Amino acid sequence: MPLIAVIMCGGKGIRLRKLAPLEKPLLKLQGETMIERVAYALVMSKRFERIVGVTSPNTPKTHRLLSSKLNGIISLMKAAGKSYSEDLSSVLNNLRPATVFVVSADLPLLSADVLKYVLTIYRSFVTPFTSVVADKKFVSALGIKPSVVIRINSKEYCHTSISIINSNAVKDLKYLKEHYIIVNKKELVVNVNTEAELKVAENWLSRI
Repeated sequence: MPLIAVIMCGGKGIRLRKLAPLEKPLLKLQGETMIERVAYALVMSKRFERIVGVTSPNTPKTHRLLSSKLNGIISLMKAAGKSYSEDLSSVLNNLRPATVFVVSADLPLLSADVLKYVLTIYRSFVTPFTSVVADKKFVSALGIKPSVVIRINSKEYCHTSISIINSNAVKDLKYLKEHYIIVNKKELVVNVNTEAELKVAENWLSRI
């Protein structure tokens, strides 16, 4: 099956509304928008047959940027923008059959090397629905406030914004068993939802 990357960029970004009144994916770090940073990391990995940006009525300006500046690099798909899970389910149904690499637009540190590393681990035990998680202590030490915390063998882990899903196996994500791979990489956990997390991302980018 083809390996397709999907960038979810249709959320409301409420927690960053004061800093990014236009739309969160368009927030710039060192002169480049977050959505561009994620898209270029996917392109540079050279692992994907297709890259799709999923926008919604919440992000019309992001849609315009992708259709102009990144035209020919990624294709576009519009979702309803009611909820992340509904949007993702709709995308997966439209991309069947495929292995879909789902990533959020708010990971400005994402790199091609880390993407290739994740895919190497994934291919050692392919499952229909695999999410990448990181140790909660590792996430907190970077100054990132964990949003979704799960327990695996009595240890706490945090969801990153990356999942790998076999679209053929999906009817409703709610009923699909989720498997996990653990990757402690700052590129996967420094997601920008608050002003504090923006400062963490800018600090790391200044070191590159």
